[in-house]
Amino acid sequence: MLAEINSVFPQNSSFQLAHSDLSKLKYCEAIIKEVERMIPVANLLGRYPTEPIEVGGYQWPANTMFQFDLVSLHRNKDYWSNPEIFDPDRFFLDNNKSESYLNVKNDGLKDDQNVGQKYSFLMFGGGYRICPGRKLAL
Repeated sequence: MLAEINSVFPQNSSFQLAHSDLSKLKYCEAIIKEVERMIPVANLLGRYPTEPIEVGGYQWPANTMFQFDLVSLHRNKDYWSNPEIFDPDRFFLDNNKSESYLNVKNDGLKDDQNVGQKYSFLMFGGGYRICPGRKLAL
């Protein structure tokens, strides 16, 4: 991580930081995502459907509150290899997929096969209600 920071930001004290410089810190971003996967800032994510919906084979009326347990989701062995181990490399993809964290299977692969269960990582929520400030946060 330090090598990446030193390669992006010169030791020159007159260096002018630009937002585009931050997007070059791919490994730093992977570390932030892995920390969030292991210890989410919010433990639960709530949603209310506006219409009746079927979930898990059951019919639910409109305005039923659903809560997603992010700790369990982010450590689910069906979606994550070695989920109890801190491994930022699971987010350090060689491809340049936009918002790849929404679709990562995380089985150690570094190519298109790494795309797996959608919404297995909800750092900024997901779907239509995903955080509009997510690009600024990272």
